[in-house]
Amino acid sequence: SKRKYRLEKPTEYFKFIPEFLDPGSNDKIYLNGYWQNEKYFKDIRDILLNELILRPESSLLETDIIKKTREMDCIAVHFRRGDDQLNKSKYGVPTLEYYNKALKAIIESGVKNPHVIIFTNDPDWVKENFKPSVSHEYAVDLSLTDFQELALMSYCKHHIVANSTFSWWGAWLGNAEDKIIIAPNRWLRSSDYDTSGIYSEGWIKM
Repeated sequence: SKRKYRLEKPTEYFKFIPEFLDPGSNDKIYLNGYWQNEKYFKDIRDILLNELILRPESSLLETDIIKKTREMDCIAVHFRRGDDQLNKSKYGVPTLEYYNKALKAIIESGVKNPHVIIFTNDPDWVKENFKPSVSHEYAVDLSLTDFQELALMSYCKHHIVANSTFSWWGAWLGNAEDKIIIAPNRWLRSSDYDTSGIYSEGWIKM
């Protein structure tokens, strides 16, 4: 049968368009886009969680940092510094004020045993500028793969995300019942995009 091709326009990256999930009479469909709205896959969340968890044989499961996620109220904090730095007019970068304010809000919510795990591709800059008042460590010091970092992020109880799909997934895959997730109130600096669909229910915009 003839293949159907559907292209998601840049201005639709964060929107949910139900028609994209209906192949119609075609049994083959090629989708091209970002699909950055949980409504596309929320109904298969349990399947995704099962597919993306660390397997029992994973060496990461036996590390001290994973044990901390079980014993402490770990807070994943993600700093994205890279392409967003080069294209600030489009992406923008969450400020240090955002991170400090978000961390303060989580700690003051009643977290009893906070421990911050920082994820970043620019640890030198973050170590120089971000000074958490509670115990903390850097995921980069553990020499993890990208998937292991994502898994570790999802094991944390609370999340302070950057305007990044990496930390978005880390937070969304987190399974803590009373988790707190804080995200930048402006996902992109450019006003050409309606980013309201990027936020999951219960997330706090700051």
